[in-house]
Amino acid sequence: QLAVKINEFMAEFESRPFFPSPEKKVVAAGGLFPRRDAMELLNSLKFHKAVLESAGVGIITVDKDSRIIHANPAALELVGKTLVDVINSPITELFAESARSRLTECLERVKYAGQVSRVSFCRTFMSAVIGATVSAINLADKIVGWVVVLESGVHAGSDAPVM
Repeated sequence: QLAVKINEFMAEFESRPFFPSPEKKVVAAGGLFPRRDAMELLNSLKFHKAVLESAGVGIITVDKDSRIIHANPAALELVGKTLVDVINSPITELFAESARSRLTECLERVKYAGQVSRVSFCRTFMSAVIGATVSAINLADKIVGWVVVLESGVHAGSDAPVM
């Protein structure tokens, strides 16, 4: 809303280069967050980011087109890549050829099967057994992407759906 109001103000200012009269209301404050609320929101976002960055498991956020939006340091360490290397690349590219079809199956399974909230599987990745758990991101009753959690040192027999 603020951006729209500023753009309207700038368009008016450019077409008539004089300041508006004191009676003219440029922006109504009702739709804006007070500074304290905005600071609390920013602090909350910083806290949540710190939690993801500090997690002892790899966490990869994937959009609805199966492209990587974000990967935390633990995930990047497990796959041996940098954030710049993985951002906007298909999630399947992080996995060996032999695991790509299983990953795709898991993405589809949690997206289209409402009774399964997450699916886990194990694969050998860079000569280590890595467990992967795929969960759908549900926002306002709409699947908008996935979270893929990677964990090293898991038992190789845990390739099963989790309800």
